[in-house]
Amino acid sequence: IGSISHLRVMDVPMPEPGAGQVRVVVHCAAVNPADPKMLEGQFIARFLHSTKLPMIPGYDVAGVVDAVGAGVSDLAVGDRVFGHQQYASATVHGTFAEATVIDANAVAKLPDDVAFATAAAATTAAMTALQSLRDIGGLSSGGRVLVVGAAGGVGTLAVAIAKRLGAHVTAICNARTAEMVSKLGADVVLDRSAGDPYASGGPYDVIFDTPGVCTLGQVSAVLAADGTLVTTMPTMAFAAAKLATLLSRRSVGFVNVKSKRADLALVGGWLADGMPVAIEARFPVRDGAKAIAALTTGGRTGRIIVDVAGGW
Repeated sequence: IGSISHLRVMDVPMPEPGAGQVRVVVHCAAVNPADPKMLEGQFIARFLHSTKLPMIPGYDVAGVVDAVGAGVSDLAVGDRVFGHQQYASATVHGTFAEATVIDANAVAKLPDDVAFATAAAATTAAMTALQSLRDIGGLSSGGRVLVVGAAGGVGTLAVAIAKRLGAHVTAICNARTAEMVSKLGADVVLDRSAGDPYASGGPYDVIFDTPGVCTLGQVSAVLAADGTLVTTMPTMAFAAAKLATLLSRRSVGFVNVKSKRADLALVGGWLADGMPVAIEARFPVRDGAKAIAALTTGGRTGRIIVDVAGGW
């Protein structure tokens, strides 16, 4: 712990599923912002993953069930599944491994025509976007949405999912990624460097701040009178915004993403139906440190995939 460069390939005992769990042979995983935090030993890491050594990074998983624990009757050996480990101090089994043990209700069956890489890219990011827009933002059918950081891993899925929920989507990104974001389905694409993207437009029913950089004051002019600002980062600005909206029809929310089978099944159906997923790069698992380092450089245009099967 202390540096991404400390990541090494090593042999550990094969995990066995307990009651209510399954063991998944990992085909593909994906890199998340939690991975460098965990490996660098940041304070928040203790709430994201067990600190017991050896620490295996990785949360997203797509693969094949090869063992089931007691009480699991709705999944069987040989099922193609996808999902993600929960961000929690009790999480032990990372997904940058040949196999990982995971709660059975945290994975769903993967449609046969959806690739493992696509599924791994669409787990945590899609759950974050869906639960932010639908559950916190109240978006169910229609509405106007502003996605901040629309070219990132969560942002790209947020654009695609908001369109699936029937919304009119305005996306903020840089000029280099504007074309890609437009192809994901955004109705309007704003270049963040070409002036204040919050100076006009809206009113938006939901503003989804995927990188956690907005304040309520910044977006106040374009947030609807009963709109919701959703963030992925519980910052001091978020706490101030919660206080400021206590007596208002507006609201602010923080997403604490959960891997839920029903939500995964919904996303799996969308993937089978052609919902786009942006993948920026793929690394074999032996280059896991490089994959995680690539996440920290910024300017991403989608998810970073770790190929575990055949990647040693």
